[in-house]
Formats: sequence, C-alpha cells, structure tokens
Amino acid sequence: GNIKDWKLEEIRERNIRIIDEVLKTFKSWDNSLSDKNELSTEEIEAIKLIKEKNLHKYL
Repeated sequence: GNIKDWKLEEIRERNIRIIDEVLKTFKSWDNSLSDKNELSTEEIEAIKLIKEKNLHKYL
C-alpha cells in the first residue's frame, strides 16, 4: 500500500528487517576479516569507523 497508509506495526516489522540486513552485513564483514579474505578499502574504513565511534553496541 501507500506509505501514508502504513501502520505502526508495519513500520516496526520493516525496521526489524532492515536491522537484520545490517547485522548480516556486519557479520559477513567480521567473517571476512577472520578468514583473511579481501575487503574493500571502503568496507575496512566503515568497520573502523563503527568500532572507533563505539556504534556497534547499538546493533
């Protein structure tokens, strides 16, 4: 439906799906780091920034 018609519960469900995707991405980055696979410079910088800012505790 139209976004204007969204109910609070639908918004919550969507937020949970988004958070799940973000967590899945971070886990895959962590696995890549531990497996010594190549990460792009952007991915490495993003991981460093998240850890430096202590933002991972919110995930």
